[in-house]
Amino acid sequence: MGLEQVLQWNVRLFMLIFARWAGMIMLAPVFGARGVPVAVRVVVTASISLILYPLIANSGPVVPGELFAYVGVLIKEILVGLVIGFVIYAVTAVLEGAGQLVDFDMGFTMGNMIDPVYGMQSPMMGNFQSLLATMILLSTDAHHYLIAAMVKSYTYVPINPNSLPVAPRFYIDLVGQIFAL
Repeated sequence: MGLEQVLQWNVRLFMLIFARWAGMIMLAPVFGARGVPVAVRVVVTASISLILYPLIANSGPVVPGELFAYVGVLIKEILVGLVIGFVIYAVTAVLEGAGQLVDFDMGFTMGNMIDPVYGMQSPMMGNFQSLLATMILLSTDAHHYLIAAMVKSYTYVPINPNSLPVAPRFYIDLVGQIFAL
């Protein structure tokens, strides 16, 4: 294997790692907030991908050399990141929904305000609970658990293109493992 093939393999592997993290950071509540500039998100994604690169490269992933196979694996990595980011986002959306129910009971439904995190109207108590959940997440260092869960996702859904079985039971177990993460 020549130097050119080694460099291409390394760049392709880095892009696959970057794609999964970009999908998660796009939707995760702390990392993907509207107030966080895109440049900061890209730098965080690239930094985490660079840190994790040796760990994942040592596991010996199969990086396809053909363009169509590589694009397929790249799309799979983006989707895995988006699913994990969506699960994390769903937890905070539940808190905002609970705040909306509290607003309805208290009579605050007409007093919606702009949510600074996502830039849309939200109920006052929902906004309060969402910001409170974000502050608790940051103060308890739970965002480190989000990063650890993403690292653990490489054991459940590896980069290898041929590693995913077709059986439906695997995907049912996978959804359960994602929620457990």
